Amino acid sequence: MRLKALEVSGFKSFAGKTVLNFTSDITGIVGPNGCGKSNVVDALRWAMGEQSARYLRGQTMEDVIFSGSEQLAPIGMAEGTALLDNSDGTAPADYGAFAEIAVTRRLFRSGESEYCINRVPCRLRDVVELFMGTGVGNKSYSIIGQGRVEELVNSKPEDRRRIIEEAAGTSRFKSRRQAAERKMERTRQNLLRVNDIVREVERQLHKIELQARKAERYRNLQEQLKGKELRWAAMRRQGLEQEIAERDGEVNAVEDRITSLTATVRAREAECERSRVALLELDGEIGSAQERLYQHRLQVEGEEQRIGFLEREEQELEGSVARTRAEAVNTGARLETVASEIADLGKASEDFAQLSLFEEECVTRIEVDVAGLRTRIETLQATVERERELLVDRVGAHSQLTNTRRADEQRLERLRAESGVKERERRETDEMLSAME
Repeated sequence: MRLKALEVSGFKSFAGKTVLNFTSDITGIVGPNGCGKSNVVDALRWAMGEQSARYLRGQTMEDVIFSGSEQLAPIGMAEGTALLDNSDGTAPADYGAFAEIAVTRRLFRSGESEYCINRVPCRLRDVVELFMGTGVGNKSYSIIGQGRVEELVNSKPEDRRRIIEEAAGTSRFKSRRQAAERKMERTRQNLLRVNDIVREVERQLHKIELQARKAERYRNLQEQLKGKELRWAAMRRQGLEQEIAERDGEVNAVEDRITSLTATVRAREAECERSRVALLELDGEIGSAQERLYQHRLQVEGEEQRIGFLEREEQELEGSVARTRAEAVNTGARLETVASEIADLGKASEDFAQLSLFEEECVTRIEVDVAGLRTRIETLQATVERERELLVDRVGAHSQLTNTRRADEQRLERLRAESGVKERERRETDEMLSAME
């Protein structure tokens, strides 16, 4: 196979799509330092499956994606395609029928990679196997970068041997041998595990046989037990049928009893309902009686207050009568004194008829005073009579109120007695209702 063309886009300094055709008369790429000559080799190595960023002169694989410049923005994907000429038919048997083979690789900034052979997605392993043994691999003698000659000269014999084997075309078979050896090793490990499993199965086989015999014995015993249980169930069924017949008779009797008890309960419920209605009526009567009792109690309290007021008024009247009587006694004494004075003055008037005009005027004034005193005495006597009549009326009213209060107290006692009777009847009714329930 021979490299025919290289197409790169977004790889390092190749921001846009760039196609490099390698005809048979091209022997090298020349240019000033920093123009990107080495990037062509890196792009070819990367497209052929290189996984080490160090061999691509970077720190991470993301460094191969174009990171932008003053005029161009960064790109999110790098793509490289190596077009190989297979006109000589040296490609592996799977691709020998193709005149050209295109190997494509894409790398995204997210870290995802894609590989294609002839625009068909494939694995990295397919790409590596394509170049294995052809001398065109990414680490073969066909691609030697800057400093690789000195590295090969100073390398270890094992590394030089790898390059020689690649040039001789034996690396493919060596890789296949290694793969076969790995498969054999895995098969050997699988055989060891199978042998372990076989030994474990043989070790447990005896236990399983014992368990099988126990299971067989258990099955026989289960069959015997099942037969005995069937016989016992038949006997039990006969006994249960007989017991069911007896129980049916008892159930019929109980149902008859339940019917009679239901009728009794219904009658008791009707009686209970009547008692409840009567109890409600009694509660209403008790409430009415309590209301009347409350009204009578209020009336009695009002009468007691009125009696207290009349008693206080009676006491005041008695005090007034006592004062009036005392005043009347004093007035009578004064009247007697005045009458004696009048008698004395009459005698004096008879004796002193010959007195002067001045003495007659004095007598006249005395007579006027005596007449005024008599008028006052008559007024006081009338007042005493009125007070006496008012006192008699109030004494009568007090007696009447006392009798009314006694009657109300007797009525209150009677109502209390009736309330006690109603309360006892209500409790008896409640007890009877509870018993009926």
